[in-house]
Amino acid sequence: MKFLMCYPQSYEWEETGRFIHEALEKQGQEVRIFDDMRMYQDFGIHLSNVKLLEKISREKPDVLFMLKSETIMPDTLDKIKCKKILWHPDVRYNVQDWVVEKARKCDIFYTMSKGSIKQYKEKGIKAKYLPEACAPKYHFYTDNVSHYFKSDVNFIGTVRQDRIDMCRRVANYWKNEFSGFRFKIWGSLEKEDAVLERHFMNRCVWREYHSYAASGSISITWDWCPPVELSYSARIYRVMASRGLYLCKYVNGMENVFKQGVHCDWYETLDEMIDKISYYLENPDLIKKIGKNAQKEVYKKHTFDHRIKKILEDLK
Repeated sequence: MKFLMCYPQSYEWEETGRFIHEALEKQGQEVRIFDDMRMYQDFGIHLSNVKLLEKISREKPDVLFMLKSETIMPDTLDKIKCKKILWHPDVRYNVQDWVVEKARKCDIFYTMSKGSIKQYKEKGIKAKYLPEACAPKYHFYTDNVSHYFKSDVNFIGTVRQDRIDMCRRVANYWKNEFSGFRFKIWGSLEKEDAVLERHFMNRCVWREYHSYAASGSISITWDWCPPVELSYSARIYRVMASRGLYLCKYVNGMENVFKQGVHCDWYETLDEMIDKISYYLENPDLIKKIGKNAQKEVYKKHTFDHRIKKILEDLK
C-alpha cells in the first residue's frame, strides 16, 4: 500500500512519526510525506489544507496517516476519498472536542490512552487502543556514553505541573542527604527554578537521545493523567529499551502490562519515590537486572514493528 504520512520534519521534538515511517517501509509499504506543521507555519491554516489536497491528488495514496495533525481540518478530510487513519498521541482527563470531530472523519482512530476509549465511545467514536513503542535501531543500551550524558538519576521531558515537585524533591535529596549521585534533567523548565537549574541539561533532538540519557540509570517521571488507564507516555518504552530503570508515578492498570520490580517500578507518593531511589542506588545490580528485563520485554512486545503489524491488519 501507499501511505501519505502527515508529520513534521522540522519540528524538533518529533520522533514518533519518523519511527512509524521507517517501520512501514521495513514492512514493505510505500511512504510519502506531507509536513503539515511546516505547511501551516509557512502558509497558514487555509492554504496548508489546500496543499494537502493537492498532494493527495498527485500522490494518490491508499491511506492518509495522521499523527495528531491539529492543523488538518475535518472539512478537508471530507474531500479525501482514500482510507484515513488518525493516531492521537496525547491524553487529557476529558477528551478534546477537536480530536472527536477529526476522528469522526476517519476510517480508523487510535488513542494511546486506553482509559479514554469509554469517553470516545460516548461521543460516538469507535476508538482503538494502540500505545506508543520503541525503535530498537535508536533505543538501545550503551555503556559508551560520555561524562556529559552520564547520570545516576534523571528526568527526560518538560518540567511542569506535578513534575516540578518531583524534580525538586530529588534535587533537595541530592543537596541535603545524599550528594554522591548525579541528577540530570533532560528537557525544558516551564519557569525559572534556582533549585533545578544546576541539574538542567539541554534537550537533544537526535533519535538516539533517550539511549544516551537513560542507559543504565534511574529515570523518574510523572505522567499527565495517572488515573487514566494505561495513559503513560512514549518515554516508558524508550527508557526501558535503553535498560533504564523506569520509576514513575503509578499509572492506572500498568501492572497488567509490566511487572513491578521486574520490568520497572512505580510509587504512589514522593516520599516513596525518594525511598526507592535510595534503595536502588544502594543496590546497583538491581538496576542492571531490571534494565535487562525491561529491554527484553519491550523488544519482544512493544516495538513500532509490532504496532505497524496491528495497523496493517486493521486495514485489511
